[in-house]
Amino acid sequence: YHKRDDVEVIIPYIANPIEVGPVTNGRVWNAKDFRAELDNLEDEKVRAAAVDILDFALDNPDGMKWGWAEAYGAFGFRANADGTWTSGFTYATTGVLSVNLNTLQAKSSPAAFEMFVDSIANLRGFEKLHVGLGGLPQFQTSNTLRDESTRAGFKEAVLALQASLR
Repeated sequence: YHKRDDVEVIIPYIANPIEVGPVTNGRVWNAKDFRAELDNLEDEKVRAAAVDILDFALDNPDGMKWGWAEAYGAFGFRANADGTWTSGFTYATTGVLSVNLNTLQAKSSPAAFEMFVDSIANLRGFEKLHVGLGGLPQFQTSNTLRDESTRAGFKEAVLALQASLR
């Protein structure tokens, strides 16, 4: 449970998850399929922003981790943290961006993590990032990354974090 000002959030945590068998309905996504799915986004600015984030991730020297699902595509933007891989953010064909705070907090120095969170929380639409400082906060592209200057600030913060992890 997290509370800050008038915002309250409950983030569930499963201590002993139940093993379920392999999921049989799904597919591994790739750049071609992901880009084709983005063509279905109705808002032209959201579609352009999504393509920009995809291209940014494809240019990432550390690569990407493609999601496996039937209903929507997703990828994780990877960074090499002293020989182990971590995902800084996850982006879905639905236009949802998830910032992987728990993973980043565990893999980066406190100073680098704080700098990253502060950099993003100062961008339009990401102000509530500080509320929980953990978990997997999600943001709609229509409220955040559709603005070019916000996207540029986001990408700059991600690259700075990625450099600090090396």
